[in-house]
Amino acid sequence: MEEKLEKKKRQRALADRIHLRPEATQRVDGWVKAANEAIPGLRLTRGDIVTHALLSRPLHLTGQDIKALRERYFDEMAYAAWVVREMRRARERGESVSLNAMLQRLKAKKPEAQEGGEAHERS
Repeated sequence: MEEKLEKKKRQRALADRIHLRPEATQRVDGWVKAANEAIPGLRLTRGDIVTHALLSRPLHLTGQDIKALRERYFDEMAYAAWVVREMRRARERGESVSLNAMLQRLKAKKPEAQEGGEAHERS
């Protein structure tokens, strides 16, 4: 019984981990150092800084956030593979979907700038 509990705890701990790119890690490490130097007697960790940064943001992404994510991470080849999978699934369900309709779907998903959204530095 105890062994199962330990295994669940380990799995949960692993599920909470994320990978940061080197430039993000450098930024977080700089924030940790600056905060620890500015607050005598307090020793903040990377996790503390990342948690603070995330919880300081609004609950939902803005249109500008989505636009920045699209510009940074959108991959046409991955999108093309997704389109093929979606078209196959539609055919399996007996639906008719054209390539043009799928491409229009991508265009329709492009976010418009939302009112009150602020641009945030992303790099």
